Amino acid sequence: MDQENQATLRGQVAGGYEAGSWLERELRGALTRANRMVPTRHPLQATEGGAFGGRYSGPDPALNALLVVRLFLHGLAEVEAGIGPDPPAAAAALSEAGRRDSRRGTPVGWRTAVVEPGGEAAGLDAVAMFRDLLLYRMDERDARLTLALLEGASVTAAARAVGISQQAASRRLRSNGGYALLQSWEKV
Repeated sequence: MDQENQATLRGQVAGGYEAGSWLERELRGALTRANRMVPTRHPLQATEGGAFGGRYSGPDPALNALLVVRLFLHGLAEVEAGIGPDPPAAAAALSEAGRRDSRRGTPVGWRTAVVEPGGEAAGLDAVAMFRDLLLYRMDERDARLTLALLEGASVTAAARAVGISQQAASRRLRSNGGYALLQSWEKV
């Protein structure tokens, strides 16, 4: 596979953490789950202080891996991420993502930046923005329902796992963005 069709994902738990902390264990669990669900060229791995990275066959699977990580850590930690064609571009995108949430005129919760060879990837950056906004508005139960469906559970099984009825789960997924995230997962 040529270099142009690859993407690097770089991420950071906002604020970092101490080595050996509960948050480090949670991040490693999120990365393991993402590696199991999304094919990689180089699996996601945690580095120091809440940073992580991996390599994919393109930006679409990188976006999906990031979605898994953010759903898994929802309510525990904010994650900033950059996706680019190579490690330096992904690092620059991560820096941009870290600045976005505090910039005037940008949506609250927008913590992902995507660039492709030759410049910014406007279409994929927009997908990332809308995913980030949906995640920002979700609560932990919504995130757990959505993640369970991404893993192949039925709505009934996902609802049972979070302690609500199937009808309540369907309403939550419809109104809080879970079904939209599932559709975007299938389309990118």
